[in-house]
Amino acid sequence: MTPAGQYFYQHGQDLLANYNLLIDQTKQIGGREKDNYTLKLGYLRDFGTSEFLQAVTEFSKKYPEVKGRIHSGNHEELFRCL
Repeated sequence: MTPAGQYFYQHGQDLLANYNLLIDQTKQIGGREKDNYTLKLGYLRDFGTSEFLQAVTEFSKKYPEVKGRIHSGNHEELFRCL
C-alpha cells in the first residue's frame, strides 16, 4: 500500500468510528427525549371544534408517544401563548 493509501485507510477508519459513535449517541439521546414530546395546540374558541378534535384524535393514535396540550381562546390569548 502506498503512503497515501495507508494515510487514507487509517483516517477513514477513524472517521467511520466517529460516525458510528455519533449515530449511537444520537439514538440514545433521542430515546431519552422520546417521552418528553409535547405538542401544544391552540384554536379560536369561536370556531367549530369537531374537525380539530378529530385531527387531534387521529394524530394521537398515530403518535401515542406525543403528549398534547390544547388551549382555546381569542386571538390575543392565543398570541400570548406563543
